[in-house]
Amino acid sequence: MLIKFSIHNYLSFYEKQHFSLEAEKISSKSKELDKKNVFTPPTSTQTLLKTALIYGSNSSGKSNFIRALECMRYLVIKSDTLTPQQGGWMPFLLKEGAHNSNGSFEMTFLINENLYVYGFEISKDRVEKEWLSYRPKKKKVKLFTRVKNAIDWNKKRFEEGAKIPKNIPAHTLLITLLSKQKKSHAAHIYHFFDKLLLINNQFSYKHKEVNTFTQKLFFKDKYNNYPQKILRFLQSADISIESLALTKIEQEKLQVLHAQEETDLEKIDQSSIVKDANNTDPLLLTRHTVLN
Repeated sequence: MLIKFSIHNYLSFYEKQHFSLEAEKISSKSKELDKKNVFTPPTSTQTLLKTALIYGSNSSGKSNFIRALECMRYLVIKSDTLTPQQGGWMPFLLKEGAHNSNGSFEMTFLINENLYVYGFEISKDRVEKEWLSYRPKKKKVKLFTRVKNAIDWNKKRFEEGAKIPKNIPAHTLLITLLSKQKKSHAAHIYHFFDKLLLINNQFSYKHKEVNTFTQKLFFKDKYNNYPQKILRFLQSADISIESLALTKIEQEKLQVLHAQEETDLEKIDQSSIVKDANNTDPLLLTRHTVLN
């Protein structure tokens, strides 16, 4: 069970944000609600919620929160087969210098009544830090800490640490690397993330009609002036968008553009523009005001 989740410097989240299923020490007006939605695990004194609701205005970060969960899950499962650019992490881009700062993910969860805390800090090119601890009873036990390739592991409680290779790929998470060892802490954590079910219908590939609605308006009758109408609509929401542009570009080139300080359409290599409309979906680019 997921208990806490924290993110820093990912998409629209720059300052560290926390989500928690820990219940406050208060009682609901409805005794039935407390009875059905609140419980205390056998090995913990902390009361937890079975369900929680996230709500907010448009563009307040609700979907990006789901993306952050999916990004952490994807990195845990696939980091040994991905390049750094394929991991899905994208830093906050609306603050000067943030794109050169590290991002971090941390999750607290229950597995077989054991409380685990696992997290990592990443940059564009590598895993900068990684850590794991657990609480089999009431006392927290550190299992390992990693700073780049320097690893300190608990020889009594983290037996799989004996099989840590000398040369770890800079972009590979230690948990992913050690997850093949059966009945190990790493295997339990890998399995937890592998089974973590995330449903976000609005952005799923099965709902492309919703996902590409704005892009398709750009290609409609030019005399209806859709690009200017869309821009005025977005600016009326006061979300600091200065201009819009639409292009079609290969995914490999798109990853390079994401890593640049600024994306200027005039500087895009024209050879990267895809001529075959069936080869990729259109890409909507927005120019924003960057905060100092």
